[in-house]
Amino acid sequence: MTAQTSTSIVKEADLRRFEFYASRIRRLQLSSFTENTSSHIYMAIATAFQGKALFPALKHVEIFSLNDISNENFLFLHLTAPSPLSKVEISGVTKSNAIRLTSFINDTACHHRSRSTNLHPLSALSLEGSFLPPIANQLSDFTRLAELTFSPTVAQTNMLREILEMSSSLLSLLQFKLELPRDESEELRINLSRESKLYTFPALQNLEVVGPARHVCDVLHSIYGAYLSSITFTISPPVYETEHKVPKCIRRCTTMTPTLLHLRINLPEHWIHMDDNLFRPFQNYRLLRSLHICSLGLTQPHLVDLFDKKFGEWPLLESVILELANGYQSCERDQTAPIRLPAFSCPKLRRLESYLNLPDSLFGQNTRVNYGVSLQDLLDSSEKTNHILTELKIAFFELDYPHSFPSVDPYVFMEAKEPILLARAIDRLYPNLKRLDICGDSSYPFWKPWYRGIEMMVKNFREARGA
Repeated sequence: MTAQTSTSIVKEADLRRFEFYASRIRRLQLSSFTENTSSHIYMAIATAFQGKALFPALKHVEIFSLNDISNENFLFLHLTAPSPLSKVEISGVTKSNAIRLTSFINDTACHHRSRSTNLHPLSALSLEGSFLPPIANQLSDFTRLAELTFSPTVAQTNMLREILEMSSSLLSLLQFKLELPRDESEELRINLSRESKLYTFPALQNLEVVGPARHVCDVLHSIYGAYLSSITFTISPPVYETEHKVPKCIRRCTTMTPTLLHLRINLPEHWIHMDDNLFRPFQNYRLLRSLHICSLGLTQPHLVDLFDKKFGEWPLLESVILELANGYQSCERDQTAPIRLPAFSCPKLRRLESYLNLPDSLFGQNTRVNYGVSLQDLLDSSEKTNHILTELKIAFFELDYPHSFPSVDPYVFMEAKEPILLARAIDRLYPNLKRLDICGDSSYPFWKPWYRGIEMMVKNFREARGA
């Protein structure tokens, strides 16, 4: 959309032509609106369409940055308020334009309140920026909200308490994302911890909380949902207190609802140390259907707490993703635990994404200390499965070749026994695979033939067995 300054009179034919195109717009995206538009154009449009919607089919308004709309063009935003909006997304709210957002939200609520005395049609709302204190009370007017994303960029007095109180009063709210500012002050934390109030969400199913560990922990301990089935929490910098707070976050996730089925944990990319007891709360909670963990790498104690069958099976778990974040630093690991333990503790697992180290013997020296169950140990054991897993992805931690091992001959890799051992181990653990994807944690092409060879061997084993 391009609007230009005009000194001409807005004629009735101009308005009819504008109405023809405006009536067909269903989605409106504004990335920048700084062109000069004469105020008399807005006045003519407002007068001509008084009492009816300028955009009668408009359902979705998305503004990438409220700060990129010039002051005179804020009038255009108000022209969208009477539309039958179902989704509004506004980012880039600042202290200087926050009053504009407050005015637009109020205008939108007023228009729809007059249209329906019972329910507001807006069902999805996403706001990001610095807000004025009345914003929480205004949002409570949108009684049909099913999705709410609230991302304040500045810590404000009583902000968390007011937002939690408002959102918990929305009877139709199914999805709630709260992204907290990366603020090192105590203000956010004090407002919640002093009150210690529990906010009950009557219909909430999906919750996502993003922020520093101390704030995420406080928010999780302030929420309860009887129908909450999916929780995602993401820890962002600063990372102090993270080591102590993350286990509390995990433990709270297992107790804040009786219906938790899906959990995603995103740990900070630059946080190297994770306490060995990080996942111990899972020893007493095994009812998940999906588990997604993004971290710098898990140690043997972490994998044991997650998947050792001595703590009982995961009777419902169907999907496990152990994702590697950028910045990984090599550490000692069990050679096979990331793919072996789930095979014996997750009987209904259909999808597994995990990782392995490249075998040290490929390099003719021990570059790391290997311990635990090796590939050969796994093949020599009497443990067998007829696991139903159909989709497996393995990401290898690749070393910095060729700088670390300049004498390595690529043909040595293709002749080594490790590809055969790994292919046999995969086939032994998961004989019903339909999809196998083996890759590395970098874009270096050196290892790709090695990975494709393993995939082909597993396929051949499966075909030979079925012949």
